[in-house]
Amino acid sequence: MSTAVAGKISVVANLVLTNTIGLQAAVATLDRTLATVFTSGVGLNQVNRIYTELDKSLSAAYDLDLSGALTDALGAACVFVRVKGLLAWTPTTNTGNVEIGGDAAAALFGFKDPTDVISVRPGGTLLLLAPDATGYAITATTADILQFTPSAGTQLVSFCVIGGNA
Repeated sequence: MSTAVAGKISVVANLVLTNTIGLQAAVATLDRTLATVFTSGVGLNQVNRIYTELDKSLSAAYDLDLSGALTDALGAACVFVRVKGLLAWTPTTNTGNVEIGGDAAAALFGFKDPTDVISVRPGGTLLLLAPDATGYAITATTADILQFTPSAGTQLVSFCVIGGNA
């Protein structure tokens, strides 16, 4: 039996800007849906790995080793060669930020050193997509760690990493 992955990641922006100018109401709208549809495989718009952690409690830096001993939600080994997407979010009840990014020894995809981080604020979301065939390459021991660090105290974070092995 083989594992298959299929699905879609969507972002919907539906915003209305209004202003009253004299007796007239001016309205500008943005109604945009951006969607990436994934099928099972390792090529363009294809994935074959999903790793998820929900409500991970962080009181210190947490290193997610993408070429390490991860298991997916169905109990299968989940070792990444390429990352096609990263989705991370924090609850509004967090009292501090969660910094995502650089690891001193084995930082990956654009996070070149420990100071290269993206700070996800309470209630915030980070979405990175690379649906092309190459995605973000993972290199065991030198470029395979995604670090999550609370800015202060204990914070919660949930994340999903999707990828493909080629």
